[in-house]
Amino acid sequence: MNELIDSILERLNILEGKFEKAETREHSHAGFGFGTAESLTINGGIITRTRTTNVFEVRTQGGAGTDNLDTILGGIKGDVIIIVAYDDAHDVVCKDGTGNLSLPADMTLDNSEDIEMLYYDGAMWCEITASSNV
Repeated sequence: MNELIDSILERLNILEGKFEKAETREHSHAGFGFGTAESLTINGGIITRTRTTNVFEVRTQGGAGTDNLDTILGGIKGDVIIIVAYDDAHDVVCKDGTGNLSLPADMTLDNSEDIEMLYYDGAMWCEITASSNV
């Protein structure tokens, strides 16, 4: 796990040109203690995150079979989050360029093992990596 974290930090260094030391940031992800997943429901294409965790199980609005995720509210520059579909019966489509998500393309989380890992640059949530598991 530490090798994965080191790899992610190295990628962030490249993206930012430098990675600020934890002491100089508004808050720290030292050790990337992602914590227990929090369930968030899409509302009009938007989820609003809290700072209590960095892993989010995303539910579709009104239990719809498919719902678009355009925008993630909340966060400060340097935040890293992981989003997953709440379950296998409801697809969450992460939309590139519609709101504040910057992805290579739209990403459909169609089972609870699909993930989208994002870095907040202060304006956009940028994809670090994604995994579509059948």
